[in-house]
Amino acid sequence: MLAYESLSDQAKVAGFSCGSTPLNDFLNNSALTHQNMGFSKTTCVYDRSRNLVGYYTLAMSTVEPDELPRGVTRGSPGYKIPTILNAKFAVDQRHTGQGYGTSMFKSILKTIANFLKTAA
Repeated sequence: MLAYESLSDQAKVAGFSCGSTPLNDFLNNSALTHQNMGFSKTTCVYDRSRNLVGYYTLAMSTVEPDELPRGVTRGSPGYKIPTILNAKFAVDQRHTGQGYGTSMFKSILKTIANFLKTAA
């Protein structure tokens, strides 16, 4: 069973290592600031022993209509289309190959589906 928690100043993120310095640095140095400024929301994922196994960061974004297939934009008003961007996604190296990434991705899809029920 995994626990999904919004990043807070109490989150124990030190020691997280996914093998990507930019992703590690973002979590340790920028994610909370970006969240507090309203740029994004980072979710920390913990296992039963409260080990941080991964995190993901979602942000609002837009896509130009000409970047999408015509069938998707048919009938659209022709201006930027709002989207939810999966900006960051990382699993700690010590926890790879255990299905955590798949579970995290499913959580993202559920989060987006719930958001769309109220926003769209």
